[in-house]
Amino acid sequence: MDCKSWLEDVTGKPVVSFCYPKGKFNRATAQLAKEAGFLAARTCLFNLHDFPEDPFRWGVSTHAYSHSRLVQMRHALLEGNFSGAWNYWNTYKGTTLWQKHFLHGLDHVIKHGGIAHLGMHSWEIDELGHWEVLESVFKYIADRRSLISVTNGGFFEAASVRSIAHQPGVLTAAD
Repeated sequence: MDCKSWLEDVTGKPVVSFCYPKGKFNRATAQLAKEAGFLAARTCLFNLHDFPEDPFRWGVSTHAYSHSRLVQMRHALLEGNFSGAWNYWNTYKGTTLWQKHFLHGLDHVIKHGGIAHLGMHSWEIDELGHWEVLESVFKYIADRRSLISVTNGGFFEAASVRSIAHQPGVLTAAD
């Protein structure tokens, strides 16, 4: 709660979304996020583009890091993310290149609706020399005029959030 209050004081805006440290969470941490006044929270459950039943279990479509197939499957199965394991092969085509992975997910969202969320760490982008790759992904997104781009917080604040995300072409950007 203290960090949330501090951020709100610094920015002068409400802080409505939360990301679990290292993406790890359980019922107790989700309850703490609710009690702190957050509307929703992001996890690091990969390969997800649909609305979760619980707003404190939002997943990520793609992490901007090229994980091996083994890491993708191990990550999904250890976390019980069976939808993510299924989507990895069916939507994301089992690719190990993060930019192709995200574009497969984005194309799925454009066609069927949902949320495309690209999570990243700037230090990884820098370390891998992927700034130009990231720019090309952003250009691809910008060229898709049908997409609606919102921050996580704006998305979670939207009164009609469920109807927005079921429209084809919804994209959320990290806060």
